[in-house]
Amino acid sequence: MLKAALFTLAVTTALLSLGACTQESSTAPAQGPAAQSDTLGNDLREQVSRMGAIGYSYRGVFSPAAERVAFVSNASGVPNVWLVDVAGGEPQQLTDSEDQVGSVLWSPKGDTLAIDIAPGGGLNTQIYLLPAAGGEKQIITEGGNTNNWPTRWSEDGRYLNFSSSA
Repeated sequence: MLKAALFTLAVTTALLSLGACTQESSTAPAQGPAAQSDTLGNDLREQVSRMGAIGYSYRGVFSPAAERVAFVSNASGVPNVWLVDVAGGEPQQLTDSEDQVGSVLWSPKGDTLAIDIAPGGGLNTQIYLLPAAGGEKQIITEGGNTNNWPTRWSEDGRYLNFSSSA
């Protein structure tokens, strides 16, 4: 289950951890050099371990009505698309891909998301359309040796502009 930390930026979490580290070391009782070294080593290991467990989220974009935010997060292990209501609540995972999602872009009507994924873990990203209500994604670029990224939708949502390395 997703924790509230998903809503917190990694930078904020890192700063809070740094503040906790500073507070702990400033209030620690005086000890001999060997004991201090061991305590600091354990604290550092614990803090690095906690920071390593922090997931990340990026590319957050508001829906056209500004009611939801679509974003990419590795909370499930691999970067996938998630949605959350602006009013709050638990994020909903929209994709469950073993391939990394790179970006997400709302259609003007708010019913479709354009996303880019490198199929098979490859280096060549392709564009998919994904229903915002959930469901199967549909690839719309051919693939091969080119990279394709969605850039913007036309105002009426009929066309999707994209960049390509072709």
